[in-house]
Amino acid sequence: MIELKRIYYTNDLAYSTNDLSKKGWTILLTKKGMYLEKSEVEIILIEYQMIFQYVEQNVLNQIIIVEMNLFCEPSSNYIRKIDLKINQELSSLIQLLFTRFETKDRTYLVEPAIEMIIRKVFRLNISTLKEYFEIFKLIAFIKENLSENLSVSDLAEFMHMSKPTLNRFCLNKINTVPQDLINDIKITLAKNLLESTDEKIFEIGERAGFFNASAFTIFFKRSTGLSPKEYRQNYFDSWKEHSLTT
Repeated sequence: MIELKRIYYTNDLAYSTNDLSKKGWTILLTKKGMYLEKSEVEIILIEYQMIFQYVEQNVLNQIIIVEMNLFCEPSSNYIRKIDLKINQELSSLIQLLFTRFETKDRTYLVEPAIEMIIRKVFRLNISTLKEYFEIFKLIAFIKENLSENLSVSDLAEFMHMSKPTLNRFCLNKINTVPQDLINDIKITLAKNLLESTDEKIFEIGERAGFFNASAFTIFFKRSTGLSPKEYRQNYFDSWKEHSLTT
């Protein structure tokens, strides 16, 4: 059974993400037609913090946001939105759902209707979703084992793929090769730790899979143009300047 947490509807697009700490995936249903007009509808799986940006960038007249207990960690560097295909049956069901919201029909059981729509959409998109969830699984594996100095061979073994197959899989889904994926996750972790902790440089390097501070510094500077020490100093200087002007 699909577990729904909260359903949010608006026809004035005054939606804003009030809780920036929220993470995870939501279902976003959109309609481009005006009140009671039958028009184009879509459904996407989107990372929570991307909703406001997506709504701002697209000409939408109405939206339904469905928060769910869907536990898979997104990768903000790669995948934050998954377009889901719908057929005529689903289009009609989504149109009906919007109509019930528009007319405030309290006899219409919204949650069972949404659960049915999501279940049908997931079934229709099962092969696509499986591939994306494989990517999430791969990213989670890298993050959990980053201090072990992972190699592409380690990833291929974990995914039960040959290295060429893994290479094609990553290029197809996230437009990058496995080694670059590892490096990007290392850099993201290092930046976060430099910004949010007072850990020593060598300690951060160890957590990112480097066995000495020198190798970590060379890698970090090659990727960012700054040494870890310079990056941390620049970050805090910018933060102080921002605090003084606000």
